[in-house]
Amino acid sequence: VLSYLLDIFLYGILIAQIYQYYSAFPNDRIWQKCLVYTSFTLCTFQSVLYIRDIYIKLGQGFGNINVLSKLSLGMKFMPLSTGAVSGAVHIFYAYQISVVSQSKYLAGIVTALSLFQIVVSFYQSIRLIIIVSKTSVLVRKSYLVDTIWLVASATCDIVIAIILTFYLLRADARYKKTRAPLRKLTRLIIETGTASGQSYLLSSAFNVYMRLSATWGTVATATLGKIYLGTLLVILNSRVDILGGREQDQLEVHSLSAIAPTS
Repeated sequence: VLSYLLDIFLYGILIAQIYQYYSAFPNDRIWQKCLVYTSFTLCTFQSVLYIRDIYIKLGQGFGNINVLSKLSLGMKFMPLSTGAVSGAVHIFYAYQISVVSQSKYLAGIVTALSLFQIVVSFYQSIRLIIIVSKTSVLVRKSYLVDTIWLVASATCDIVIAIILTFYLLRADARYKKTRAPLRKLTRLIIETGTASGQSYLLSSAFNVYMRLSATWGTVATATLGKIYLGTLLVILNSRVDILGGREQDQLEVHSLSAIAPTS
């Protein structure tokens, strides 16, 4: 229940971020807007499933042990939606890396890790859809699949944060006029990458050290899709300039050319 409530809370924050992005950057690249709005649609779909689960478990089926013991539809589709959203965000950062580093090899590593975690997350959802109840043998044994998925995604986050931080710091030392925006962007990448990476590592710790069933593992990761999209929107919306703000006179470049709005 706490996972459902937290998910709804984060969804409310996402709505505010999406509105800010929609209002401030109507001229962003089409593929970039498609990525953001498609990811938001997936998060909306997942929240609708969670609300349905709450109604069935605490409303329609209140007091029914059989209803409470069944693996909910929202938890069955959670790895699929979360893996798709996090994968889309990873591939977005892979594009940023290819622009900043001019290296297809580094971008390829990130893309490969992202595609791997997407495949594993889809496979996990298929396994959970087959499962009838929490006590199923498949549930008890599927913690390994959950752990592989979570560790792969966390590894991708760490690699992205390290690569982008390295190249942005090098650019900061080279171009004095753009130090303020580059430092701001570097700070945001470190903070958002740490937040999403730690969320995945915490969830995988539940599976590895506590040996919980895959159902509890999915409860621990119930809000990861919202966290991922939220971190991406923080980066994109950081390009907004506040008139009269403290940093306005210092900022001459609002972001990397890869994420700057185009006409």
